[in-house]
Amino acid sequence: MRMIDSIAARRMCNARPISSTSGRREICRCAVGSCCGMKLMGRDFDRIRREHLRGVKVTEFARLWWQAEQRGDALRAEDQVDWYLVGVLAACRWIANAWIPYDGPIDGRNGEMAKTPLTLKGAWVIEELIEEETLYAERLVGRWEWPGRPGYVAGVAATFAWTWRRSSVPPIQVEQAHAS
Repeated sequence: MRMIDSIAARRMCNARPISSTSGRREICRCAVGSCCGMKLMGRDFDRIRREHLRGVKVTEFARLWWQAEQRGDALRAEDQVDWYLVGVLAACRWIANAWIPYDGPIDGRNGEMAKTPLTLKGAWVIEELIEEETLYAERLVGRWEWPGRPGYVAGVAATFAWTWRRSSVPPIQVEQAHAS
């Protein structure tokens, strides 16, 4: 997996200033680690709907998503970005109906639902839309890269292949839980 330095990552991020009642804030759209305020809690896992996963158990998906978030946090702490992992996170967050909090209120809002990872639609997750995003990812992977985000499309496509196409190959290596 490719990593780039934090200066380049900041330039490539979709972060854009947004006016709010308390002044200007910058919203990070790179979707990695806690830079976007994503800290998983039980209610986040409760939002995962079984029908959004084909051939993957909710517990397997939750474990992968949690470990991906942990890796994103670790990379962020080292001022690095792995765009493949960012793609995995974007797909996981959307599939799980995740709420992405802002740093502070913006126009009276504290966050937003995760958007579709490739078409960036702000829509509720339904099976037809998962299929649409999956087809789009399959068409793009290997043919097009998101400018400035090498590996992002591949991460999204690998996540959909695992969760929706039953590839049985997780997009990232997942450490198994050990009983003590």
